[in-house]
Amino acid sequence: MAQRNLPRALEQDDPSLAPRRRWAFWLGVALCGVAVGGCAKSSVGPAQTGAAAKVVFTVQPSNAVAGAVNTPAVQVAVQDAHGNTVTTATTSITLAIGTNPASGTLAGIKTVAAASGVATFSTLSLNMVGTGYTLTATATGLTGATSNAFNIGVGAAAKLVFTVQPSSAAAGAANSPAMQVAVQDAQGNPVTTATTSITLAIGTNPASGTLAGTTTVAAVNGVATFANVTINNPGTGYTLTASTTGLTGATSSAFNISVGLTTVTGSVIDGSTGSGIQGAVAHFLRSAVQVAQVTAGTNAPTDYITRRSRRARTMSRPRPRAT
Repeated sequence: MAQRNLPRALEQDDPSLAPRRRWAFWLGVALCGVAVGGCAKSSVGPAQTGAAAKVVFTVQPSNAVAGAVNTPAVQVAVQDAHGNTVTTATTSITLAIGTNPASGTLAGIKTVAAASGVATFSTLSLNMVGTGYTLTATATGLTGATSNAFNIGVGAAAKLVFTVQPSSAAAGAANSPAMQVAVQDAQGNPVTTATTSITLAIGTNPASGTLAGTTTVAAVNGVATFANVTINNPGTGYTLTASTTGLTGATSSAFNISVGLTTVTGSVIDGSTGSGIQGAVAHFLRSAVQVAQVTAGTNAPTDYITRRSRRARTMSRPRPRAT
């Protein structure tokens, strides 16, 4: 006679059942428990963030050279009070310079709307060399943030600039103070490592003048100094140019060259022949040449020269004929 199937409750405690069937039963119970717990957990949903409360630099600015884009791109996140990113935020965030050690200017797109709670600034640059810059991030209604400190270094040599302009001078006289030309990067920062050879020449030449002196000078600490440059012909509106290989040149401000000063040196005056200083003074007075200085020897005191100069001026005029 066939044995009837036992109720399931009895099967669980029946020691005559095969061990495999008991393990299968308990495995099923365990899997069911895991499934139920997983379902219960998933029904709760993801953890919720709080309301937007602050902005935080999540990618800090890095060191860069003047004028170069700061990389990697600076990023600022909108977070709740507990530091969780508010991924639904589309807040507009603005960056500005905080600490400004060199009066630099921040260029690029400085206001960016957050995407998924994060604003990315990919075009930022600073123009002036300096150590210890910081940036600030602000957004309406949120607590702002200040970045870590970073540095801006000098860029590659790009151009020449007259840092001491030529001044008006007399023909043949050295231009004073000495002219200076500096090597600078594209942002106007001096490239103090440059030893470039720089050459001066006349740019605008109103009187066909000639530039004399040492016209090619190697830069020292990025600056070339021209201490003995002269122009020979009087004229109004001269300019100089500065040039060197591979860099953008420069043109100076306009300046003037006046009539040169003349020095007459002598020791003996011969009143009968008009030779010596007396004759020279009379000649200069007749020809309207400027006399700057008359230097005499022991035989011709200065006051005597002055008196004789007046006499020479009188003698140079035509005398009326006797009637």
